[in-house]
Amino acid sequence: MDTSICKYCHQETSEYGLDADQGAVCYPCCALQDQEYMKTHDKIVLYIEHNDPTKQNESDRPEWAVINWPGSLRIVAKVSTTIKDYTIWRIRHDVWFTDSTGQKW
Repeated sequence: MDTSICKYCHQETSEYGLDADQGAVCYPCCALQDQEYMKTHDKIVLYIEHNDPTKQNESDRPEWAVINWPGSLRIVAKVSTTIKDYTIWRIRHDVWFTDSTGQKW
């Protein structure tokens, strides 16, 4: 398994992404970097995650969350789902969440 040294915490890890400078960043540091980016830029690309709480491996997770790419940043979200029929089905999810600083998104 390929390992690398995280450029922020300097720990060896096999779970990492690469930043813009091609430096290895471990998943926990990815979460910290994403939180810092949210604070300084007031924007970020995250993913909507829907968990099925009836499944055993997902019972400890919130039903809806926004996450970063590796899933190391996970923020509970409130979601409103709208289904409209425009000759084919379209589903829209509006998402609201509050970050670690209390800012509403």
